[in-house]
Amino acid sequence: MAKISKELNSILNENKDPVEENHSPLNFILLLILAVIAIYFAVMYFDIKNEKTNSNDTQKYKKIIKENVVLNEDNKRIKKELDELKIKKIAIKDTQVLEKLKKENKQLKIKIEKLNNNQQNNNFKQLYFSENSKVLKCYEYESASTTIPSVCSNKFESFLNENQKALRFQVIPVLSSKDIKAFEKFDENTQDLLLNGVSTKRISELLWQMKKILGNDIILTSNSYYVKSKQDNSGFILKAYY
Repeated sequence: MAKISKELNSILNENKDPVEENHSPLNFILLLILAVIAIYFAVMYFDIKNEKTNSNDTQKYKKIIKENVVLNEDNKRIKKELDELKIKKIAIKDTQVLEKLKKENKQLKIKIEKLNNNQQNNNFKQLYFSENSKVLKCYEYESASTTIPSVCSNKFESFLNENQKALRFQVIPVLSSKDIKAFEKFDENTQDLLLNGVSTKRISELLWQMKKILGNDIILTSNSYYVKSKQDNSGFILKAYY
């Protein structure tokens, strides 16, 4: 019996070892599977979390881009408004400058006109009151005649040609007693009017002849009176002033 029990125990022990040895690899496999599953779920969890994070980041990025686009548009609009404002300010400034220039030009024109007027007045005074002159006398007129006598024509033309650069000419009519006697039958007032008429006509004839010789740009001045000759001369005195 003892021998049998010993053998039985030996058999049992031999059967027990293989079972225990078989259980160790299985447990390892199970643990490995569980570890893989855990790792898978962990990876899935982090992927989902990352996706959510990336999704949130994308949304934030899109929002930032949108805000930047709006900001850029606002900046462009503000820049455009500022440019328009600058242009308006420049236009206003240019208008003000232009108005100022117009005002200054107007004042300058007034000053120039005054200077010109003063200069013209000075020139006229210099022209009119010049004492430098050359004189031609013609006393060969017939009684109450207004036509230049032939004896005066040549020296009259020569005098004008010699004095083409004169600033002005002056004519003084000269009447003789014969001219006055031609109108003695009229009363004194009428006689004076007729004598003034003869004087004016002589000046007109002289001016017409002068324009024929020197052109229309000549300046001819005359007195509003005639001279009664003491030597009984009838004609005119012509002066060329420089």
